[in-house]
Amino acid sequence: MHDAVVEETLAGEVPGDWREALRMIARYNRAAVLRHPWLIARRDTGCPIGPASLKRMDESAAAVRELDAGRDPSPRHSRSEFRAPRRHH
Repeated sequence: MHDAVVEETLAGEVPGDWREALRMIARYNRAAVLRHPWLIARRDTGCPIGPASLKRMDESAAAVRELDAGRDPSPRHSRSEFRAPRRHH
């Protein structure tokens, strides 16, 4: 079901300008969530990744492919630095 909804959001061809491409993807995603509010609740439940989800990832990557974010290719930047916030009880 999740992948069927993701398929509704596929752009097919993303604009060359990365800002416009990300705006378009965001608009398509927002429209899908407004049509299918349950998507928000399912977001963190480990929905299986299907063909449409993979296409969405490809579109998102294509949107920023030409963006030079000043990435440092040194090994210290080659791993994710994200850490989930700790929960305080």
